[in-house]
Amino acid sequence: MLATTYLLCGNAKGQDETPAKSAVEFGLQHSINFTHMLGDGGPIVYSNRVENYELLRSRLTFDLGMFAIIHISDHFAIQPEAVYTYMGGHFQKRTTYLHDLGAFEGTENESFASDYLKFALSTNIKFNERIFFQFGGYGSSLLSAEKFYPWWEADIDSDNTRTSLSGIRKFDAGVLGGFGMSTKVVNITFRYNYGLLDVFEKGELGDLNLSHGVFQFVLQWKLYSDLK
Repeated sequence: MLATTYLLCGNAKGQDETPAKSAVEFGLQHSINFTHMLGDGGPIVYSNRVENYELLRSRLTFDLGMFAIIHISDHFAIQPEAVYTYMGGHFQKRTTYLHDLGAFEGTENESFASDYLKFALSTNIKFNERIFFQFGGYGSSLLSAEKFYPWWEADIDSDNTRTSLSGIRKFDAGVLGGFGMSTKVVNITFRYNYGLLDVFEKGELGDLNLSHGVFQFVLQWKLYSDLK
């Protein structure tokens, strides 16, 4: 009787101590982004004018790259990403011209666009097999940057509007957070990226204390998964 009880207890204990689920997944990632710039848009003081930038609207952009998900247990996973991404925003530039006869004001719309190679690392907290909460950080290396008149400025010659945007910091970093849903084929994530560094560090736009912000709708297509 004692032996039978011991065996039953041992079997129950073994069932309770089932090893946590661990697995690896990887694949292709792309996203739809609504990028904008946060912070102080001026003033920039010149000898003959003063300029202020006010955010008009977000830019609609995208990411494209690769991801991996390393499942540590049933409730935690680590997710590295490497993507090519577009950032920036659409602004209204308000200029006050200083003249001997007085001050005159004018406005025009101007857009900033910057491209980065972005590396992100996040932790996924899984509530169940489908739903997870995500938080982490990222670092980005600048590839190129331009300023131009936005697409709705139909009265401006679009062939001569793009110029190089100088004075941008070569490295950007920030935090991200959101939530998502996982299936056998794809992960769907809604998240926000918040930049911790000023975009401009020198040059005539160095007085702008602006950082990147992005709302993202992320799709991750799983090319490989050993998640059972």
